[in-house]
Amino acid sequence: MDNAVVMEEEAANNDHPDAGRRRFAPPGDEATWHMPTDNERYRPYITSLMNFFHDPDPPYTKDTVFTRLQLLGINPTVIKRWLVNKAYGKEEYDQKRDVPQGARASSLEMMKKAVSYFMPNRAVAWVNEADNPTRHSSVHEVIADVKKAEARHQGRSSQATRPLREAKFRKSLEMLKRKSDWNSQYKYSIMSLWQFTIIARTDNIVHFEVTHPRGNPKFPFTLKLKVFWSKNINEERQCPDQILLGSMDDDICILINLSIYLELYLEQFPQAVLLFTEDLELANDAATERLKARYRSALTSTWNTAEFKSVIDESDYGLKIGTHSQRKLPATYASNKGLKYKLKEGVELPVEWLYENVIPNIRAKFPRDNRLCRVLALTLLYACMHEDILVPPGIKSRVRTAYGELNQDTQQPVEKVPLFVHRRDDQLMIDEAIIIDGDGSTGAGGGVVAGNSTYDLLQSIKINIQQLQQQLNNVAARSDTNFSDLRAYIQHRDRILNNNICAFGGTIEGGLQIQQANAGRRLLPLAARGANVDVGPVKAANMAILSGNPRSLYKLWREYQHGIAGRKPARYFTATEQNCSRQMKQKFYRRKQVWDTISRLVANGHTVQSAIERIKQVYGQNVSVTRIMDGIIRDKRQYGGPHPNLV
Repeated sequence: MDNAVVMEEEAANNDHPDAGRRRFAPPGDEATWHMPTDNERYRPYITSLMNFFHDPDPPYTKDTVFTRLQLLGINPTVIKRWLVNKAYGKEEYDQKRDVPQGARASSLEMMKKAVSYFMPNRAVAWVNEADNPTRHSSVHEVIADVKKAEARHQGRSSQATRPLREAKFRKSLEMLKRKSDWNSQYKYSIMSLWQFTIIARTDNIVHFEVTHPRGNPKFPFTLKLKVFWSKNINEERQCPDQILLGSMDDDICILINLSIYLELYLEQFPQAVLLFTEDLELANDAATERLKARYRSALTSTWNTAEFKSVIDESDYGLKIGTHSQRKLPATYASNKGLKYKLKEGVELPVEWLYENVIPNIRAKFPRDNRLCRVLALTLLYACMHEDILVPPGIKSRVRTAYGELNQDTQQPVEKVPLFVHRRDDQLMIDEAIIIDGDGSTGAGGGVVAGNSTYDLLQSIKINIQQLQQQLNNVAARSDTNFSDLRAYIQHRDRILNNNICAFGGTIEGGLQIQQANAGRRLLPLAARGANVDVGPVKAANMAILSGNPRSLYKLWREYQHGIAGRKPARYFTATEQNCSRQMKQKFYRRKQVWDTISRLVANGHTVQSAIERIKQVYGQNVSVTRIMDGIIRDKRQYGGPHPNLV
């Protein structure tokens, strides 16, 4: 087809005569710019500002789309007066006399942020009467004045929701499980517990899929999953694995409740995709929004009852409560509560028996994940054989009947083993906690957990021992460094001495006569005296060697600062030592990326530990040192320097 005909057809299909320029125009081109309409949450704020600015008749609605020229007409004075009016009820105020009875500082910051979203040049601060007016100092001063008034307890009181304390959380779970409908008794209760366990928002939990929980190869008595829907996550590497542990408390044990829920849920909906809604469409936003609304409604109706209010602390009266309040409790509750389920000593149950009789529906959904199935099978078996745990009668009857046919002597074949979660260097460690046997001795199993004070004391002793081991390792590393420095100094002085001797004549015997001070006699040549002295330079072993495969960033940093096993610290390597071979050159280059990153963060005020934690936040908590090196090199090419969060 002729090119002219193609151009005519393209022009006919576009209303604007200059369609080609519009199609390939840069982002800031005036002809192609239009007001963003994709954020419905911000639209009311820009509408309110424009109504305040223009005072139109009739007023603008939230569906009004403003032109670029209209938005460019907004200046810092307009925004300042609008915010002052929202906070003080008038356009001008006296900080010493007036009290902000309207919007609080957090609301004003939200308004400023929303208006900034619609500014044509929002990335540029207000300079020379142009660009983004929300970034002018006069706007910030208004918000600062309101914050100062709030600090003095002047003006409008805080509308912050009260934290969900343990008693209230337990009461809400108890009331949900007591209801007769399936959704409240099983679905909403497990959703509340799921949100509590992973410290997530309601928006996060409604998007979980059935296949997201999976077995954990490193700790096979736990489950793991990733939280993909957090509002602060923009890249996949910001989603580290979260570990699900059992709980000492049966009522809020996520493994018990999850095993019961999954066995029931998958029996009714074996093809379900999402974890908490039966809708088969993965990308069905309407289904997740419906689920979120119903879940919130169920919690709100529970929290508004007189029974729930009876456990509210006096200090919390008058404060609201929201679903996000459930994120404030878990962090303070989690310590010393983790455990694992395992068969008691002497009890032997075939794994296939567990799959077929305890969790047949879960096994059908996860035929290849043996770790997950084993964890949930032991957990559900424990719950079914326990008298006080609420398990659906059908499941409990099936499991107990099958277990009775085995003629086992033990009525409860599964036991709880408390766990001790700690960190060694940058490695997560989960060990069986110290417990007290019946005879008063300590061990890792077969007894009962010590009282809180004794338990804390034993665990603190264990932590102190590990800290002492770490300190000893650091002392050994410093000793190796001092020894290496001393050896290098001696070699250096020896070379100077030999060079000076050679400068007098090349050899000791021929170039210099040494006088004996006390007798004034001439010394015999060394050869005549029969001395067998090697005056050449000392040939020491090559200590400029890098370790084979450092397992952690701490060990890698120790190699740079102090050296490992008496070797020379990497920071003292000469150019010749760095490039002595192709393999050495490549190894040093890759590790230097990490060393430079940590050094830069330490120079900016971080400790070594916080610098390493920051690197792991960027590249992942459980990734290898090799992958971190690859990520730093990749970011160096992408950004032309370090990652923005590591500057």
